Amino acid sequence: MLPENIVRIYRQKEIYTMNNNADNITSDVPKGRPISNGVKVKDSKEIPLHPVTVEGAAGVSMRWLISQKEAPNFVMRLFEVEKDGHTPLHTHPNEHEVFVLEGQGELVFENTKNPFKAGYVLYVPADKIHQFRNTGNGVMKFLCLIPNE
Repeated sequence: MLPENIVRIYRQKEIYTMNNNADNITSDVPKGRPISNGVKVKDSKEIPLHPVTVEGAAGVSMRWLISQKEAPNFVMRLFEVEKDGHTPLHTHPNEHEVFVLEGQGELVFENTKNPFKAGYVLYVPADKIHQFRNTGNGVMKFLCLIPNE
């Protein structure tokens, strides 16, 4: 049976911020110290990478780059899919906007296979069965934006 929704694996607790005054912007912004406007500036490699443990996923990890607590309308996730890995074949009530950063793969969408590679953009409508598969020789990385529910 397919999962009804994407499982939320990690909600980021720590944010980096800086204030509106450009004179105060430095390279050593204090960690975890929110400042008045809530702007986030952080190296994505500092955000924990967690395995996706949803049934049907294989070799997939994810970082919550912009979490539900940080943005009112959308969240941003970075997926890393190992060689021959894939997300589960699933459906859920929200759309996806995806930008492929590295590697190549295919979007399985309603029984069709749609090849893509780094630099491609993908749109997946809500309530449609889909899966992301790595068909390349290295890690496939993509950004995925979804509505903040």
